[in-house]
Amino acid sequence: MNCLGNIEILEIESIEGYLSGLTELLVKVVGEGASIGFLLPLDKSAAEVY
Repeated sequence: MNCLGNIEILEIESIEGYLSGLTELLVKVVGEGASIGFLLPLDKSAAEVY
């Protein structure tokens, strides 16, 4: 059983349309304790550069 549902992988030409959402997601998961190589506090500008 696929517990991830229907996932579609897209090829993109530019990250610009996704940057804000990805930045917010990174800040949120780090703030909630995700151990992905970042330390708190992680601000939006540092996350966006990454």
